[in-house]
Amino acid sequence: MLRKLLSYKKLNKIDIDSSKRIDVHDLIFNGKQSIKDIFDEWHSLFLSFEKKYFSGNGLRVEFGSGIYPLKSTDKNIISSDIVFSNRVDLILDAENMNLKDQSVKTIFMQNVFHHIGNPEKFFLEANRVLKVGGGIIMIEPYFNFLSSLIYSNISENEFFDKKQASWVNNTKSMSGANQALSHNIFIRDSYIFKNKFGNFEILKISPLNNYLRYLFSGGLNFKQLFPSSLFFILKIIEYLLRPFNKLLAIHYCIVIKKIK
Repeated sequence: MLRKLLSYKKLNKIDIDSSKRIDVHDLIFNGKQSIKDIFDEWHSLFLSFEKKYFSGNGLRVEFGSGIYPLKSTDKNIISSDIVFSNRVDLILDAENMNLKDQSVKTIFMQNVFHHIGNPEKFFLEANRVLKVGGGIIMIEPYFNFLSSLIYSNISENEFFDKKQASWVNNTKSMSGANQALSHNIFIRDSYIFKNKFGNFEILKISPLNNYLRYLFSGGLNFKQLFPSSLFFILKIIEYLLRPFNKLLAIHYCIVIKKIK
């Protein structure tokens, strides 16, 4: 009931797997400074982790760039999506990349990985196109008790199942995704991932610290619950609660490097 009350009616009237979803999200985004500030923080995090963990040259590509591409922060990053949009540089399928072998330094993914239908195909392709020393940086739904409860109840189009045995997602571009996919692969089945993809090393798993602002902003699908002018208060609370990030976070960042 609460979900229906807070959700945007205009999103309920469209096919979220079509490009119309991007147009509606764009309207919502442009009316929310709060969510833009969060995305800007994520952009800065992507770039700082790239600088810290990856080396060499090559293409820098964002998958699923959506309505606010990373190239808004760094113009040298290529924006892409699986559906057409005038905001992206190319249409790119994560399971069948139209990119040359060993041509890419960094793949960026913001809430995109759990929408991939066959992650094993993605990693085979990523291994093909990435240079040694480069890698993948992704932000995904976190997996603590609080975030698991939220994600299990927040969306009619996605689900959150940490017990799903298969890595394969019965998903379209947006709907039908298991938001716990990154947990299942990198946490629960980390030993399987290491055995299957020995060219990759998981360097960092880091819960993020903007959970209150994200929740009260409503993200791109729900109405904002707190005045934008007072979001600095939420930021102060988040800062004070930093020691409890693992208990409170709703997103986390995963850094994966191609080591050979």
